[in-house]
Amino acid sequence: PPFGNSQSPSPKPPNGQSSTCKADTGGTCSWMNCATSRGTSAQVQCTNKKCLCMAGYCSVNGVCKKAAELLEVQEDATAEVAVKEGAAVELDDTASVTNWYMGSVGESCVTVCNTKHLSCSSSELQSVRDWQQVWSAASSAGASCTMSWANDGKHGQGFDNSPLVCNAGKCGSDSKGTCTYDRSPRSTCGGAPAAGFSRLCPCSSSSSSPSPSPKPPSGNSQSPSPSPQPPFGNSQSPS
Repeated sequence: PPFGNSQSPSPKPPNGQSSTCKADTGGTCSWMNCATSRGTSAQVQCTNKKCLCMAGYCSVNGVCKKAAELLEVQEDATAEVAVKEGAAVELDDTASVTNWYMGSVGESCVTVCNTKHLSCSSSELQSVRDWQQVWSAASSAGASCTMSWANDGKHGQGFDNSPLVCNAGKCGSDSKGTCTYDRSPRSTCGGAPAAGFSRLCPCSSSSSSPSPSPKPPSGNSQSPSPSPQPPFGNSQSPS
């Protein structure tokens, strides 16, 4: 900077403390010593009417403690965060995953999902209430909508199981690629589609399903019958 306009350096923490080791306890003093709640006379001193920790000590919640104790507090906080983050990841791992599949003509969503060892999600099924959603579901299932219309409950029970896609050359008066949806969803996983149509099915899986019982080591002809495995996260300790 120009001569006469120099800037003084930022003051350093007293007693050589780092930026994470604070000397100031927040307490004040006059001609008397600092309150014993701030630490012993070997830990805290009255300086310029402030209760400051002496060298080798840091203010932790207003009390002077050895610098090593501050490190332990920080490590405990870091460990707690890591545990919480690990629990969040574990929770995410057990969440269900839903994918859309297109069934063959006449198949129910129960059949479609069962063949893939999955389960039909009725809540996802009834979430399709407009043309954007049915086009998106069809695209996710590997199908393509060329047009779409909303079921009003007056075209037969098969259309009550929308969302559907016409997968034949002609589906009554509908051409191939016609998709249907329902603004007032009434579809069920087990219902059959209208003639010529295929159902669009949301199939879910969950990693929280029980794991198979371990096989006994080779050579053990007699092995105890495995106990039923409770679902993940709902285990029971032995009696």
